[in-house]
Amino acid sequence: MNDRYYDIEAGGITYHLPSVTTILAIADKPGLNEWRARQGFELSEQYSQETADIGREIHNYVARLIRRERIGKLEWGTLSEEIKNGLRAYDRFRIETGFSANDSEVVVFNLKLGYAGTLDCFGVIDKHRVLIDWKTGGRFWPSYYAQLAAYYKALGDAEVKVLYAVNLDRKTGVPIVHRLLVKNCTPYWNYFKSCLSLFKATRIVENLV
Repeated sequence: MNDRYYDIEAGGITYHLPSVTTILAIADKPGLNEWRARQGFELSEQYSQETADIGREIHNYVARLIRRERIGKLEWGTLSEEIKNGLRAYDRFRIETGFSANDSEVVVFNLKLGYAGTLDCFGVIDKHRVLIDWKTGGRFWPSYYAQLAAYYKALGDAEVKVLYAVNLDRKTGVPIVHRLLVKNCTPYWNYFKSCLSLFKATRIVENLV
């Protein structure tokens, strides 16, 4: 299992909390299992690992750009075209929206419900505080909004009014922007809480076997 947990210290106590993505993984994405069956388990696992590695690299480089760390010409030349396209998409998104980042890779948590996660970025667009989660896959899943809603609730920032899931398309270098108003996030928050309840119940049953 690839479950991810965070050890969060608060009030002299260490809490072992499941990640937002681990919780949402309890619900199958439509079509995923069918695709894995068609490709064969080994091949699909290899492809998933390769794409995950590329996605992590894009996330890492975007975080560096947000911290205003320079990517030199020699380093740029060593990057794959997919990673370069991801960074081009980020730069295009930044320019087209006027996005100004405040921070990136921020760990947030909700002790009451018992979960944690890493928020990719928050900043300002059109004078409004926004939360952003970078994506590098080729499709949009409604669970992306559930992920953002969970981060928003954990962050507890009432100034945030808009949540973004932005696909930094590694094939085209063009950002694909999905925008959710906080006032409309209740169905996705409820979906996340349902997944959380199922996740906890599943772990309880597994421990009984």
